[in-house]
Amino acid sequence: MQKLVLLFISFLTATLWSQKDHIALQNTENKILSHISTSKKWAPIDFDSALFYADKAIFLADKNHEESLLADAFTAKGLAFDYQSKLDSTLFWYEKALAIRIRQKNKVALVKLYNNFGVSYYYQGMYDRALTYYIESLKQSESIGDSIGIARSFNNMGLIYDKKGDWIKATDYYEKSLHIKRLLKDDAGLLFPLSNLSNIAFLQKDYSSAERYMLTNLEVSTQLKDSMQIGISHGLLALIYGTQGNSKKTQEHVNFTEEYLPLVNDAFESSLLYYNLGESLRLTGQFHKSEVYLIKSIAISKKIKQTDVLLKGYESLQQLYRKKGDLTESLVYYDLFTTLNDSIYKVNQAVEIAKIEQQYQWEKKEQEIELLQVHIEHATAQKRNWILGFGFLGILGAVVTVFFMINKRKSDELEVKNAQIETALAENKTLMKEMNHRIKNNLQMIASMLHLQTHYANQPEIAATLHETASRIKSISLIHQKLYAKDGMQQIQIEPYIKEIAQSILDHFDKTKKIVLKFDIAPLDMEIEKAQSVGLIVNELLSNALKHAISKEELLIIQIGLKENKTFKTLIVKDNGSVETPKNEEKPQTYGMQLIQSFVEKLDGKMQIFKEKGWEVQIKWN
Repeated sequence: MQKLVLLFISFLTATLWSQKDHIALQNTENKILSHISTSKKWAPIDFDSALFYADKAIFLADKNHEESLLADAFTAKGLAFDYQSKLDSTLFWYEKALAIRIRQKNKVALVKLYNNFGVSYYYQGMYDRALTYYIESLKQSESIGDSIGIARSFNNMGLIYDKKGDWIKATDYYEKSLHIKRLLKDDAGLLFPLSNLSNIAFLQKDYSSAERYMLTNLEVSTQLKDSMQIGISHGLLALIYGTQGNSKKTQEHVNFTEEYLPLVNDAFESSLLYYNLGESLRLTGQFHKSEVYLIKSIAISKKIKQTDVLLKGYESLQQLYRKKGDLTESLVYYDLFTTLNDSIYKVNQAVEIAKIEQQYQWEKKEQEIELLQVHIEHATAQKRNWILGFGFLGILGAVVTVFFMINKRKSDELEVKNAQIETALAENKTLMKEMNHRIKNNLQMIASMLHLQTHYANQPEIAATLHETASRIKSISLIHQKLYAKDGMQQIQIEPYIKEIAQSILDHFDKTKKIVLKFDIAPLDMEIEKAQSVGLIVNELLSNALKHAISKEELLIIQIGLKENKTFKTLIVKDNGSVETPKNEEKPQTYGMQLIQSFVEKLDGKMQIFKEKGWEVQIKWN
């Protein structure tokens, strides 16, 4: 009986100790998780606090051999460095977490971690490396059937191609993400790809698609009762309709935006929303309210250092004051716009050079690792050869070593020369972009000065001549704008170039005429010199139609088309009106027509004019 009592007491003691250990372990896990969570919350706000809690989590996890939690703690520390844009330190801690996750074969955690790598590279502007990790995240998501992870990867890949200016691929990936979100009935997740798709369509001047995506965004955010997103959607719709000149719909969405504006508590979104309201009202001629909203947008943008919104605000106010006839204020904001634009360009150039340097350093490190691996392999082979045959293989090893040293010296020399060539190329690219940027800015300044001078011209003929000259200069400046926007570009896309010229001419034309522009332009890439000739021809023909064409109907319709077949390209500019006075065949050609003829000859083309239903000009060249 005494033995049974002793056994019972021993069992009870062991059970109590076991429960105590379990509770202690659970408390430790909760502490580690709490430290990790706190570190992530502090990461975007206070670096030191984020680092403090991440280190506490790492210490506890390591001490208690909690490998999975240790990987989470490493990730949290990497995130703290990521918010400081310290890429080397970020990657160091992410790599430590990655080693654990690969060893555990934890694919769920790998999906998130690869995505973290991609985000870090994305915000450093290293888009190719970011894309590599997003693709890896996609592969892991597909292997475990993680639809949410797949949709996130597609959206992130779309952002990469969006930044690289490949809007076709970006649109494709956004639509894939959107499709999965719809299948999952993830309404909140729909908002991101819908906004991205609307933005791309707007940038491409595909306003019908931009409107369609944003109306869907508004419908979803209304169902979710997301007040801030509802206000943002109305603001973007107001801008879309304002850009198209639809005053009624613009005002309708401006009213809704003003209603939801107090519910937008994010500073960046507020600055953007005030800009969208101001720009929408400016485009529909409501200058007083537009001025108020644009000034508010500029004030917030300055405070949060949001330079891209600030730049747009300066440009809009410059145009607003010019339309109001306040030339002094217009010039003030033009100077502010130009100064900030130059500053941003210089910063971007510095970032680009830093990225090139960083990319070079990364490639150099990879080469060093590969070289080290080669050394290890050679050392292993050499050891084996000594064991098998000391004499003969020893001599062979010496020969190989000499050959390797000669090869290495040549490789080092080649590496130095390659680095020098790469540096020279980078400097040439920078200088070329700087030159095109300066030319573009100077041409735009001249064009703006000529437009301003028209207000002081006493004779209408002089004002018209100044206006035409400004339009020609603006057309040429658009070429240089595209040249500095992209490195090593020998050709440009002709469709957006022609549309920008047409829009620029309409912006400075009398709004009393009801005009509709229709485009049917093939998506062609064209050499810079030929594109400039085509652009100036369009400039002259469109200006001529706007000045002289009289429509028998209320609406003047002007069509601009560009086709290509196997033998030649054809530019067509036609309208449904007739000229104000009969053309006198004996009268000398106008200066504009002489210009057109010279550009046609430069293209080595032929021009035909038809006058059956309105005026139609056809120009064909190889």
